[in-house]
Order: sequence, then C-alpha cells, then structure tokens
Amino acid sequence: MKKYIEEIEKIELKINNNNKVKLKEIIEIEKEIRERQDLTEEEELLISNKLTNLKQLVKDKNNSIVTKWDIFVLEMENFRDIKEIKPLYELIDYINEKKNDTITKTELEEMEGLYSRVIPLIHDNLTYSYRDRTITEINKKLKLFHKRLDRVVEDDFGSWLKALRKSKGYSLKQLELQSGVTASYINRLERGERKTPSVPVAESLAKGLGISSEEILLKLKLITPNKSKQNLSLFNLVNINDFTIKEELVTKEQKENILKLITFITNAKWSNETKINETLRIVEIIDKLKTIS
Repeated sequence: MKKYIEEIEKIELKINNNNKVKLKEIIEIEKEIRERQDLTEEEELLISNKLTNLKQLVKDKNNSIVTKWDIFVLEMENFRDIKEIKPLYELIDYINEKKNDTITKTELEEMEGLYSRVIPLIHDNLTYSYRDRTITEINKKLKLFHKRLDRVVEDDFGSWLKALRKSKGYSLKQLELQSGVTASYINRLERGERKTPSVPVAESLAKGLGISSEEILLKLKLITPNKSKQNLSLFNLVNINDFTIKEELVTKEQKENILKLITFITNAKWSNETKINETLRIVEIIDKLKTIS
C-alpha cells in the first residue's frame, strides 16, 4: 500500500506545483490498484478516499466543468468488463441519456425499477468503497429526477388551471367567489410562482370550477387512476422527502447513511455464512449515522 500512497502524494505535489494532470491518469492508477486485489478493506477505503480527493483537486486546478457524477462515471469504466454488473451500466447509460432532458413519470419508474434490480448486483460484485459510492451517486441522481418531475407537474398544473378557468368564462375574481380561494393565490398558481396546492385547496378549486375532486387530484398526481394514493417504497419515501430526527431536520449526510442502511438491510442475504459480516456492516453504517447526528 505504501507504494500507492507515495504515488498519489507525488501527483498531488505535481498538481500543487501547477503542472497539468488529467483525470484519466488518476483513473489508470485506480485501475492498477483494483487489479491487485490484495488490499484490506481499510486500506482500500483509505486509498479510495485519497484518490477521490485527488480527482477533486484536479478538477479545481484545471478549472474544468466536471461534476462528481462525471468523475464517478469515469471511475466506473474500470468495471465495464465485469459481465455480472452489465445491468448497472444500462442504468448509468440511462441516467446519462436523460440527465439534461425532461423526464416523464413512466421513465422515472423504469429507472427506479432497474435500480431495484441492480442493487443486489452492486452488493455482490463491487468492493466496499465502490459499493457505497455507486449507491450514493445514483441516489443523488434519482432524487434530482424526482425534483425535476415535480417541477414539471407544477408548471403543467398552472397552465392547465388557467386554461380550465378561461374555458368556464371565469375571471380570477369570479373563481375566487366560486371557490373561496383568493384570486392572488390562484394567479400565482397559474404563473407557476406557487407550488402545487394542498389537497383542501385543490378540492375547493375543483368545486369552484365544477369538476370532480378526483380530476384535479389526478392532475396533481396526488392519486392514481384507481383513486388510491400512490405507494412509494421505503427507500423512495426517505429519498425524496425531508424529515426530522429528534425534531431536527436530517442533514444530507444523515439521509445518505439512512438510505445505505435501508438498502443494505433490504438486500442482506442473512444466511448462516453471511450473517456475521452483514451484522458488522450494519453496525458500521449505524456508527456513521450516530457520529453525524
């Protein structure tokens, strides 16, 4: 391990002396280390952290527009030859294809379905540090897609509401009188300046517009076509929502560790052969969570 630490420190010195270093150079070192496969988990984690810091340093010094996701994707090229995790690359490619585009609810559901199938493969085929990094980076992307989808829903709802109001021949003031919702609030909804309304407000608007509550709630995606509320997995429920622990809003780091805990417990084999190691891993994640609580 000493050899690799020294090599990393040399590159770091080179960067600090304003010599040009490319990310691919660091990826090559990473690949060499991976192929050795004789490091302990602690040694691998130490080197992995140093390499991650080194990549960030290269990014900053080169003043290049490279995101953490871009660095992660470049890192994962080292594993393309592992056929057991081919579905993981289908997911990464899917995310890359949609990362700058509008995403539909169906596409997001397909992405999450693929992710649920990929998680066991990540645990079975990637080392400790890469496993955690992969789960963290994909979780971030899925959360961003959820936020983007919510934004699309909000914008679409405002346009729909305005068109429906005008089709009824109502001014903003007339709809206020019909629904009990203030004209200024309705105007902000239509302009996209306010987020989607609460269920009681949506139902009041439906009454004022002479449509069913179900129609407006469906438009807001608060219910499914069979009128039952959408069911979210525990993972997605935690991932896309903010919540508190002991009356304190959870931090980004806390949420990531809670997601890791959910993912690991859900996919643990829990056999006689794996139970001890899996228990230790769960304890390790809980330790991290309590440290930052």
